[in-house]
Amino acid sequence: MTIQTILEDMMEIARSLGYTVRREKGAFRGGACVLNNQKIILLNKHIPAETLTVTLARILANHDLENTVMKPSIRAAILRELDRAA
Repeated sequence: MTIQTILEDMMEIARSLGYTVRREKGAFRGGACVLNNQKIILLNKHIPAETLTVTLARILANHDLENTVMKPSIRAAILRELDRAA
């Protein structure tokens, strides 16, 4: 599985949680926010996909994903970030 596939799968999970995922350029790393009652994840398009997957994993780790269907490698990445945050 390529890193780009993992990134796309994580973005799809975020969308299923109600987020709008935007990739834009600028002087930021990325993160999640709520703007006008809309959940948004903003990712810098100039940052490598490996870093973006960590950012997304950290955001997704804040949600209950027990009943969310995902590939084992993606669940492992999210759980790894959850363990690091603890």
